[in-house]
Amino acid sequence: MDQDNNGKIDREELKQLLEAIWGNNTDFDISKAVESTFNKCDLNQDGFITFDELASLAE
Repeated sequence: MDQDNNGKIDREELKQLLEAIWGNNTDFDISKAVESTFNKCDLNQDGFITFDELASLAE
């Protein structure tokens, strides 16, 4: 997922991943899924999702 190996996932990286998974599925709004994911996971609201942010949600 972290295509530029910076230790974080940005919106474009997540969008590309979801497009690879769901393709052109018209029943799934990828833009809304990206925003929803960032609203839940980007705890410090810096525009990136880190491993620590993902892990904290699993606790």
